[in-house]
Amino acid sequence: MEKSQISSFIKSFQKELVIALSFSEECFAEDKLTGILYLQDYLYQQFDGKVLFTHFRDLYCKQLIFDWNVCDWFCVRVLGPGIQLHGRSWAEALASWKDESYLWQARSALVPFIKVLRTDEYYPLIKQISATLIRREERFAKTTVGWILRDISKYNDKFVTDF
Repeated sequence: MEKSQISSFIKSFQKELVIALSFSEECFAEDKLTGILYLQDYLYQQFDGKVLFTHFRDLYCKQLIFDWNVCDWFCVRVLGPGIQLHGRSWAEALASWKDESYLWQARSALVPFIKVLRTDEYYPLIKQISATLIRREERFAKTTVGWILRDISKYNDKFVTDF
């Protein structure tokens, strides 16, 4: 492939990323979910993780993710696979969101870990995030902890009991 073809190819994917992210600006959940599926199925592995993470963090800064359904879809379909693909650095970046005042960003510090519970590699991070979220007043902070603990119990009862 020639240099000009590669450049054109990259620009095409950048435009598609802008389109996928623009669905998050829509009012209806169905439109937001369309953008999430577009990211998951077509664009996810086309970009550097740091580039994507910056764009994803901006969705929360702009408060474009503002309900449990969209939040959880985004976490399970996009952020969780990010942990699988990018590993510890991605997981630690997500974990830092646990202290955010915006509920949906804080919730998104934990939900993506649903994708990596079979091994205990991320359990120390999960414990830290859970300990922070369970103390919040909001229902959806607490239900996140319940969800993750229920799923961890399938693999590690001791972790759940100790928590």
